[in-house]
Amino acid sequence: MHNIVGADPPYPLCSNHSHYADNSSFHHSLNNLFYTLSSNSSVSKFYNTYAGNNLDRVYGLYMCFGNTTIEVCNTCISTASQDILKHCPNRKEAIIWEEHCQLRYSNTKFFSTLDIIGNQAQRNSMNILESERRRFKDALNITLSRAVKDAVYDPSPDMYAAKKVRYLKSETLYAQVQCTGDLLANDCNTCLQIAINNASSCCNSSLGARIYSKSCYLRYEVYDFDGGAFEEIQMTAKNSKWKIWVTMIFVVSAFLAVTLLGSFVYCLKMKLLHNIVGADPPYPLCSNHSRYADNSSFHHSLNNLFYSLSSNSSVSKFYNTYAGNNLDRVYGLYMCFGNTTIEVCNSCISTASQDILKHCPNRKEAIIWEEHCQLRYSNTNFFSTLDIIGNQAQRNSMNILEPERRRFKDALNITLSRAVKDAVYDPSPDMYAAKKVRYLKSETLYAQVQCTGDLLANDCNTCLQIAINNASSCCNSSLGARIYSKSCYLRYEVYDFDGGAFEEIQMTAKSKFL
Repeated sequence: MHNIVGADPPYPLCSNHSHYADNSSFHHSLNNLFYTLSSNSSVSKFYNTYAGNNLDRVYGLYMCFGNTTIEVCNTCISTASQDILKHCPNRKEAIIWEEHCQLRYSNTKFFSTLDIIGNQAQRNSMNILESERRRFKDALNITLSRAVKDAVYDPSPDMYAAKKVRYLKSETLYAQVQCTGDLLANDCNTCLQIAINNASSCCNSSLGARIYSKSCYLRYEVYDFDGGAFEEIQMTAKNSKWKIWVTMIFVVSAFLAVTLLGSFVYCLKMKLLHNIVGADPPYPLCSNHSRYADNSSFHHSLNNLFYSLSSNSSVSKFYNTYAGNNLDRVYGLYMCFGNTTIEVCNSCISTASQDILKHCPNRKEAIIWEEHCQLRYSNTNFFSTLDIIGNQAQRNSMNILEPERRRFKDALNITLSRAVKDAVYDPSPDMYAAKKVRYLKSETLYAQVQCTGDLLANDCNTCLQIAINNASSCCNSSLGARIYSKSCYLRYEVYDFDGGAFEEIQMTAKSKFL
């Protein structure tokens, strides 16, 4: 995530990839684009179009937030058109977020394409009272879940929803979500789920937050920030049990800088990643929330769990179960990656059972990733629950050659897109796919994706889309990457890393890296 400097908008994000000259044809195209966008903002709160031809063509869109009036929208877009030129002079690609709108343009077509790179986060400087934390989190989960559901699946074309819920006698939480009107429903859902995770990462203790994305927008506060345009929903006993993600990760210092200014605090984009130190597994992630005593009932339950998991790994490459009762119950699962044989799977899980105790002694919750498998346990039931907190990234130390970059990116987009589609929507229960594509005469890219077998299809899709984003963030110049998540796994390389278990697909003229 990029750091937002200053207490008040605008918040620009300027690309450094390409510049245009003053009074050039591209400059004139951009001015014509801004004129068209500004004109349309007097009648519509979302619009996308292009101006110019061939190399001087520029694409642009705007979106006005929530219940903004047409008059305010028009003023906002006119202001944004000036501000974006001021803050991003001569750039061929940029976006700017104002108080009531966002404006974006690029020399490459981005319409209907999900883009979560460069998300910006802003948090309210007022913190949740400890005595109200649980009730606030329940309310936040309810409002955001309902708002996302309505924005994504409601037949309204706006891809927008706003909800409020009274969570204490005198306190109400207001939440609003919105996607750019060109997105598909699934991409809108992914964007908003990532925005929720960003908010949880940056603003977990705050009474309010805003997430500005190129493809969507999210905001919640404990006051009416949008003129009463919120549908009221109720707190219920059932709803209050829903879980809100809580950040448990430490992020590399390069992504962790937080700037404290004015009445709001701005936080960086959370890459959701630990950097893996060292070249070889295992890679443990240990929770510090709770511990068990040696030879306690929980300890015996954990040993029984490992025995059950290890036994099942001799016949199955995924399994989940629990052991023990009441407060001593422990839940666990394992997943063996890709084309791993049953023999290798069984050996991997046996090793993981020992390694996780060695690296996470006496922890009631932990996960470990080995070369061919992952093993996870917890004292709380996590089955069928998407969890992307603590994702681990490992990059190939070899970098893409500059002359091959575009072709490599095209190949990467093709293989990952096809692999995710097949893993998520193929009727096979494995939630796994592996593809390869020849992108140069003597070079082939191999990609593999997989979700834990307990996930729903939509959650698998979200997990893998976030993993793709993680890979783009950490490993954009590398010839290979692995993303280890609690809920999914992604890997790509320029060599066959899994014994030939890759379906070959073709590069086509229509396939472009987006």
